[in-house]
Amino acid sequence: MCFSCWLLVSTAFADTSKPAASRIDGVTIRYFKKYNDSLGHLEGDKALIATAKCLKNNIKRETDFVARFGGEEFVCVLPFIEKDEAFEFAKTKESGRNKVVMN
Repeated sequence: MCFSCWLLVSTAFADTSKPAASRIDGVTIRYFKKYNDSLGHLEGDKALIATAKCLKNNIKRETDFVARFGGEEFVCVLPFIEKDEAFEFAKTKESGRNKVVMN
């Protein structure tokens, strides 16, 4: 599902009777250009796929969304999330980022 479609659907079904915050996290793969240039685009694609899978595995709710935002950038959108859940996601994302290892 494209980002625009997801945004339309998720806001249409939102419970607006209670206030809730949303969180948007940007994720950039460090040194991706150097990795991609030195090992080739196929290896770069593998790194992008591994990163996307890692991020997707860290989201828990159906309303959460991960998308590639640019060359080596991703965005994680967590609408209508409580503060403690957002904090837990951030911790999990950081620990997951450190586990993505390319063979």
